[in-house]
Amino acid sequence: MFINKFLSRLKDKASLFIFLSILLLFVSIFLFYFSTTTSPHHPNNYGFDSAYYRFIGASMLKGKVPYKDIWDNKGPILYFIEAIGALHGTRNEKISVIFLLQIFSLFVSSCIMFAANREIHKTKIHDFYFLFCEICAIAILGEYLTEGNLTEEWSISFISLSLFLFLKYSLTNNTSPLHPKSYAFIHGITLASLALIRINNAVSIFAGIAVIIIYLMIKKQWKNLIENIIFGILGASLVIIPVFLFYLQKHALGDMLYAVFIYNLNYTSQKTHIPITGLNFFLIRYSPLFLLLLLIIFHIIRTRKWRVLDIISLTIVISNIILLYRINIYTHYFIIVVPVFLFVLIIYTNIKYIPEFLCTILLLSFFLNRDIKMFQYLRNVKHENYFATVTSYLPKTERDSVIAIEVMPGIYLNTGLTPISRFAAYQHDYLKYGNGFEEEFISDLKTKKPKWIIASPSTDSLPSYVVELLNTDYEHKFSDGACTYNRLKEP
Repeated sequence: MFINKFLSRLKDKASLFIFLSILLLFVSIFLFYFSTTTSPHHPNNYGFDSAYYRFIGASMLKGKVPYKDIWDNKGPILYFIEAIGALHGTRNEKISVIFLLQIFSLFVSSCIMFAANREIHKTKIHDFYFLFCEICAIAILGEYLTEGNLTEEWSISFISLSLFLFLKYSLTNNTSPLHPKSYAFIHGITLASLALIRINNAVSIFAGIAVIIIYLMIKKQWKNLIENIIFGILGASLVIIPVFLFYLQKHALGDMLYAVFIYNLNYTSQKTHIPITGLNFFLIRYSPLFLLLLLIIFHIIRTRKWRVLDIISLTIVISNIILLYRINIYTHYFIIVVPVFLFVLIIYTNIKYIPEFLCTILLLSFFLNRDIKMFQYLRNVKHENYFATVTSYLPKTERDSVIAIEVMPGIYLNTGLTPISRFAAYQHDYLKYGNGFEEEFISDLKTKKPKWIIASPSTDSLPSYVVELLNTDYEHKFSDGACTYNRLKEP
């Protein structure tokens, strides 16, 4: 009997290992093709935001401090990740650390959701059903991913962990309404981590926690509520305190707080929303969320009762719809829907539920259609080296006196160029939203006098003071199609 039990457990572990290996392979192949700015499959494509994040990470390894020395408005945890990712360089020709971290993050998220699946479905056949759900989620992620290595992608594992804990609590709350303090501690960690990556990405966790707080108040579990708040704060402190101490020691805490919170509040209030136009726009961005809404409603109608899990799920989905309607300007914002999609799918669908299953199949067939944007984007990814001329024409002694204006930030990667201003890229976007930023940038140009100004070939996209400076103080040396190279005139 003992031997039979041992062999059975050994067989279970072996099958689990094989299953997780398949999942890891699936995730790796997906990112190999779709993370177009970090994968060795796309050797010369560094992208826009992704390139700038990687440049900031590489600069941190050289002693630069984000916000103070190189300015951007994303959270500090993102740049710590990018710094780790730059340990083995930033060239796409090889498998970089950042690419491996992407695989790890998505695999961890998938494993957490697989654990959630096993909390609900105990039979082995549902392991294969989870693979179907994973394919659905990955198909949607492929549509949203844009270029890879964006804040929303790094948020998926944190969101997944909190979703799993919401599920664990909901499945046990029939016996006791008490919420485990350990869960609150972990929610504090995930919430603080997302707040220090991009706070909008935490909407699902905010929604779930709000439901639990209200539920504990209705049940008059005041002691448990206070304990959870304390442990949540302790969990958040575990993340916040080291980050704050790092920036305090670097004399850049004020710069960080301004960029991540005050600046972003102004930025998002002015540049957030585009109207829904056309069926294709709606289907690509919003149909997964509305499918989730229907699945939950179908379940409530069928069972004719409300569970805490239903309320949490419904609140999370509705919160995401509201947020993403308000800030829908970029498709990659919708990446935060992917773990929620998988979460709701494994809870509220089953092969035996024909209407829900057919709805999911219909949506999946749309996202796997080769004529939609996901595949068009892959076909249109450029593989030529945009900045091959940089190292050919700029002397090594002058590469630390450069500024690129309205040029793709990938120009800084692997070229040895050092920007003379902390506003190294996206000047048109960043300067107009920051207090005194434009004046500081103009001062940098006039006082530091960069030997080279690398600019967009379209003067219409350049600020008037840059055009004037190029016409008076600089001599056009050459162009390579992507940008123009202008050398400071000798006195």
